Amino acid sequence: EIAYIFADRACTTGDMLPVHLTWALSMGLALLGTWLGWGQWRRWGGGHAGDDGSPGERSRFLALLGMLTGGMAALAIAAQWSASFFFHPCQ
Repeated sequence: EIAYIFADRACTTGDMLPVHLTWALSMGLALLGTWLGWGQWRRWGGGHAGDDGSPGERSRFLALLGMLTGGMAALAIAAQWSASFFFHPCQ
């Protein structure tokens, strides 16, 4: 939503830098979350989470969930950011 706030300014001035910086910051945050999840997943042993419900198993599951959520958010951000390259901000 923040990038779309800057679309009006980009339409009048032609300056797309704030729009792209917003998308880049969002992508960076999503990738940071993915990286943190990956680090915790590796810390807790990686691999498949078992069924015993131990704290290690839960931590590994939540780390995997964080990794997948961050990755899906990065894909969604990339899809939305791509519109900035193909369409003029006044459209």
